[in-house]
Amino acid sequence: MNNPITIRRSTTGDAAAGARIAALDSGHIPQGDAMRVVKLDELPSGSFSHELEGAAHGDIGVSLIFTAAAPGQGPSLHLHDYVEVHVVQEGEAVFTAGDEERVVRAGEIAIVPPGMPHRFEATGDGTFREIGIHISSRFVTEWLKR
Repeated sequence: MNNPITIRRSTTGDAAAGARIAALDSGHIPQGDAMRVVKLDELPSGSFSHELEGAAHGDIGVSLIFTAAAPGQGPSLHLHDYVEVHVVQEGEAVFTAGDEERVVRAGEIAIVPPGMPHRFEATGDGTFREIGIHISSRFVTEWLKR
């Protein structure tokens, strides 16, 4: 007995997505602004990072920090009112969140809940590379004094 597979797509609240899906369902491939490509080195930068703020790029719902830190570098203690996810790509760093301190290495992901004071400092011999994913279209950071 063959049962058909039904694919359900949710586009609640996104009329543009609904229109693109309807066009695809009718066999039409949308033309025009199908994607945006941004050069990392053209993003605003700090001493060891580049930042993509979602609000400035089509009001996407996330903001990203691309970190390339030498040993000893890292942001000071701060917090956000949203989740921050750190995807470690290379090297290692000591992450502090609340009272917990852990070494986080390449291939690991650190998830910091909203309202949790946190920081990290690159350790080891080489460059620490990570992508900080802020679940917010804007960076909203409260810097704390130690």
